[in-house]
Amino acid sequence: MGRVGGGLVSVVIAFGVGLAVGLLTAPRPGRETRQILRERCQSLCEDACQTIEERISDFVESVESYTEGLQEE
Repeated sequence: MGRVGGGLVSVVIAFGVGLAVGLLTAPRPGRETRQILRERCQSLCEDACQTIEERISDFVESVESYTEGLQEE
């Protein structure tokens, strides 16, 4: 799975634990709690997408650099 997949799994697990603890201890009304969760989930998804895009870009650059090196030989 590699570092990217392992890191993403860790983020998802940490998010789930935080979500469970937050729901169990939340003194807010349900509507407010759902709004906060919706915003946090959206932020998490955006961060995950950005990280994935960065990792893909890094991978593509590495492959291009490697293939250029092979062509020069």
